[in-house]
Parts: sequence; structure tokens; C-alpha cells
Amino acid sequence: FVHSYEIGLFIRVIEGLFCGGIYSSCSKIIYQYFEPGNRAVPMGILLSSPSVGILLANTLGEPLNAAVGWRMTVFYVSLFGILVLLLIIFGVDKPVSGKGSSVSRAPLLEGVKIFVTDRQQLILGFSGMLLMFSSVAFATWMNTYMKADLGFPGSMGGMLLTIYSLSSIAATCISGSLVKKFKLDPRKFVIFCYAVALLCNILFSLLDSYALMVAVAIVYGAAVNLPNAHLVSFCIQRCPERHVATSTAFQNLVFQFGAVIQSTVIGMAVNSTGTYHVMWYVYMACGAVSLLLICLFRPKSAAAER
Repeated sequence: FVHSYEIGLFIRVIEGLFCGGIYSSCSKIIYQYFEPGNRAVPMGILLSSPSVGILLANTLGEPLNAAVGWRMTVFYVSLFGILVLLLIIFGVDKPVSGKGSSVSRAPLLEGVKIFVTDRQQLILGFSGMLLMFSSVAFATWMNTYMKADLGFPGSMGGMLLTIYSLSSIAATCISGSLVKKFKLDPRKFVIFCYAVALLCNILFSLLDSYALMVAVAIVYGAAVNLPNAHLVSFCIQRCPERHVATSTAFQNLVFQFGAVIQSTVIGMAVNSTGTYHVMWYVYMACGAVSLLLICLFRPKSAAAER
């Protein structure tokens, strides 16, 4: 119903403020309902939802917008949001007993202080930040790189990124189940994924074959998203129960900082060298440091948490 830019901007600000609490709240709910060894599965499903939303928006948004206009498109999405709200109200109960059922409210700054004074949390956070820097930058710049440096049409770059997104979504969803089913060590599994992601960046810097780039993009999409649920689980294991929501939210804030600065960093690197190929060297540097950090990280055992 908006007819003014100023009102539209104000509504977007309000929407952003309230959307900001969703992730930490969902993380706390998962903490309350699932035991330490079982949290990675629902966390993987939760963390895949933004990628699914972006994929749906990019796939369905334009055809729906062309058919009914942007106002009705937004209206239909709002109706779907109301449906989800009702499902949450009537479908998600408060835990009657167990974790989180009688936890007192904790001051925000106290939780932040505990997070930033925990050396292991900071190591984990910065390793995830560098991983997110590379993965988001890849999705942001890959199509441009393929057109400007390799001469591929935009449609081929778009198809590669769609395949990459589908691989990312699938990997995020199955990450927790994969570790649980095969009884893998979560830390070693995450280290392996970081190493594969670094290898993929090295391969991308050498490839100019579209078929091979698509194959590596599938592996890369999986490698940079398989660790997500376990990084959150490691964070939860290390924080006090009353600060779970604050700690996971602050960890996500550190991760997102990598996504925020990547455009500026890559843009400056491209401007200074005159080629988009330089981005692979930036990604490789980020990958090497993130791999070193995750090797230094020592998680708190699930037994100790109990």
C-alpha cells in the first residue's frame, strides 16, 4: 500500500529490526528441544532457509511480478508470512521441562562480554567470517568474472550460480544428518570442508572450461555450507544456557561482517589490478587463514555441556 519512498524506507527499517531477532530465537528453540548430539540436524535445516528464500525469490519473483505486479506479489508473500506465523503460534509449544524452561532472562551485554572474552569463540567466529566472505563474494562476483575475464555469456554464469545455490541448500540441509549417520568427528569434518573449499578456489583460478567450473561449483557449494550447522553447534556448546540466543546472534554478526565487506575489498582489488582474476588470490588467502583458525579451534565436548 506504500506510495511514498520515505514511508517505504521506514517500513523496511522496522522490518529489518524485527527480522533481526528471528535467527537467535530459532537457535534458542533448537537448543531447548534437542540434545547436544542432535542439534546439528535442525540447525542445518534452519540455516538452509535463507538460501531457499533467495532461490525462490530469484526464480519465482520475476514471473510473478510480471503477471500481477509488484504490489500483489508483495501482498501474496505477506499472506504466506501470516500462514507461517499461525503455524508458529499453534504448532510450536513452550517446553514443559528440560533446557530453557526455567532460565532467567540475562543481560545482553553480559552475554556479549562472555562471547568476546572466550578465545575459542573468537577463533571460531573469525574462521566462519572468512569462509562467509569467500562464499558470498563468489556468488556476488562469479558471473561478472566469467563475462569479463572468460568471455562467457551472462546466462551461463547465471546457470552456474543456480547450480551452486542448489548444492549449497542441499549441503546445509544434510550436514547434521551426515555427521550423525556416519558417526564423524564434527571438528575433523569441518576442517576437511574448509580444506576442500580452499582447494576449489585454487582450481577456479586455473580453470577456463565451463563444464569443469560447474563441477567444481557443485563441490564448492557443498564445502562452504556443510560446516554451517556445526559452527553454530560449537558456539552453543561453549556458552552458558542463559546466553544461547545472544551468543548465536553475535556469532552470526561476526560471520555477516565478512559478507558485508567482501564487495568493497574485491572491488578495490579489481580496481587496483584491472582484472577480476585477482579475486581468487583474495579467496585463497581467506581460505588459508580460515583453515588455520579452524585447526586451532578446540570445541567443548557435548558430555561436558550436559
